[in-house]
Amino acid sequence: MMGNQTPEHVFLQWAWEMFSRLHLHLFDQSDSVVWNAVSNPAEALQRIPSLESPILEDVEQGVKQGHPLALVAALAMTQTGHSVPLLCNQGTAISS
Repeated sequence: MMGNQTPEHVFLQWAWEMFSRLHLHLFDQSDSVVWNAVSNPAEALQRIPSLESPILEDVEQGVKQGHPLALVAALAMTQTGHSVPLLCNQGTAISS
């Protein structure tokens, strides 16, 4: 089965595995970071970038191109993925 995989498939498997190890979402951080965020959510959300932030330019481009990993990364790394009201309002149309 492994011999039938294309290089692109192998790369995507690796990318998903690396993504899961990066702990990009605020609540995937250390206990102290999470507790600080829970005790002061407004302050914590201010430090999380929006998708339009220059530091997330590549992620935004991937979302616009419809790459699933980019969409998951955008939800993990942006305000939309950290706020239930934003997620409910914007859904997964975070690029609009």
